[in-house]
Amino acid sequence: MLKKKSDQLAALRAVPLFSSMSDRDLKAVLAGCREELYSDGQAIVREGQPGGPFFLIVEGQAKLSINGKKRTTLHPGNYFGEIAVVDKGPRSATIVASGNVKALAIASWDLLALCEQDFKIAEKVMVGMANLIRTLDKTAGH
Repeated sequence: MLKKKSDQLAALRAVPLFSSMSDRDLKAVLAGCREELYSDGQAIVREGQPGGPFFLIVEGQAKLSINGKKRTTLHPGNYFGEIAVVDKGPRSATIVASGNVKALAIASWDLLALCEQDFKIAEKVMVGMANLIRTLDKTAGH
């Protein structure tokens, strides 16, 4: 469980989008987050739906499926939506709560407003996105 603020900050720092941020920057991102609760079987996001928030699982587990096939189980500290929160594109997977789930969520407009207010944060989000792309390129064999 990621109940402590320090644990939540560490979990955010593990996300490529936020990995180059200072503690001050991460605290600003965390201040823009809200806690969301999901019950067993409730869809958190659905494949193909338009973007929306970034989510960080704080408590519980969720099943990730693509094209109706279960791919993995997400646990506290796992995250999703780091691309959709920036580009508002369609979700690439369906995530369904397996038991009760608590997640931190930051809406795209909140993250983008934060980036507009503080260029250093915007720059670090761009660096995080570049790092994510580089990691994906390496795993795809480019």
